[in-house]
Amino acid sequence: MKLRRDPASGPRIHRYVLGFAALGLTLMFGLSACSSEEAAEEDTTQDSAELSSDTEAAEGVAWVNGSFDEALAMARDADKMLLVDVWSSHCAQCGIMDEELWKTADGAELVGDAIAVKVPSDDPESYTFRNTYPITGLPTILLLDSSGNEIDRVVGYVNRSQFLSEAYGMMTGVDPIPELKASIEADPSNPALCMTLMEKYLNRTNETEASRMKDRILELDPDNAGGHAEKALREMARYYAFFHMDAAGSAYIYRSLVELYPSANSLNSALKATLNHSKSLGQVSEWTEWICEQTKKNPENSRLNTAVALYAFRNGVKDACLAEAARQSLELGGAPAGMDTVAVALAGGS
Repeated sequence: MKLRRDPASGPRIHRYVLGFAALGLTLMFGLSACSSEEAAEEDTTQDSAELSSDTEAAEGVAWVNGSFDEALAMARDADKMLLVDVWSSHCAQCGIMDEELWKTADGAELVGDAIAVKVPSDDPESYTFRNTYPITGLPTILLLDSSGNEIDRVVGYVNRSQFLSEAYGMMTGVDPIPELKASIEADPSNPALCMTLMEKYLNRTNETEASRMKDRILELDPDNAGGHAEKALREMARYYAFFHMDAAGSAYIYRSLVELYPSANSLNSALKATLNHSKSLGQVSEWTEWICEQTKKNPENSRLNTAVALYAFRNGVKDACLAEAARQSLELGGAPAGMDTVAVALAGGS
């Protein structure tokens, strides 16, 4: 199954900033305060980049006290791998990760003799980095070879043990793509393997192969029974939103997700992205017409009708058809308390 695209509004492969205000990229663009209290050790590679040597670094990770480019130069000169911690002051899990892992001996053991550097995602100076390595979640820990080519990454931090189980595999320095491709050849009907490979391709900005994997996943999971199809579309939409800054492309993919899988777990993300984009264009009425068309096509879908009614109510969007979605949610059962009030409020704009 392939997505049909409206040439005027579908995703475009570029890196120009489109619809910036509509994205709400709080994930990557917040204010951060990065302290540089570390005392410098003797620099054995270059004057401008040094390894921190405060008391924490004696047990934990010794981070390069310099920019990503400086750290990459050190890795290249020493022919070592480069570990990059992409973080933000707005990322609570980033701080927890620092305390639970990076400031400990286990963190230092994990990094080993690799060069390690922190990159604040919200620092304007990291724009070139973000334009090279797609970052769609925080924290993101990347492992690069000495030339700056991505080997692998771990995205997110739930707890110490879960992260280490993934990260030690990453730190072997083995490119996972050849093994994944071999696994898919041996088990071609496995959508989970295809999903993992699609994500690896997106991480390396190989959009042609990622799109091919996406289409294959939609064919293998046509009814989204395993949740793989919606995940493929969601990850593609996030890639357009956070890497290409393409609000139109992201919204188009999210619309396809709603139309194909109206019971998807990603409904709220899709409603948010599509409405925000329509707001940025001053086309909320067009969004309302589109989403009401979806509820009318799926009158027995309680999840869709409930999600649409609540999201429209919370965002002050009113229309008779939205009120009807709220009433339909009540009739189907399972609607949250107060849905009758929501129905009355939504009808106020008709």
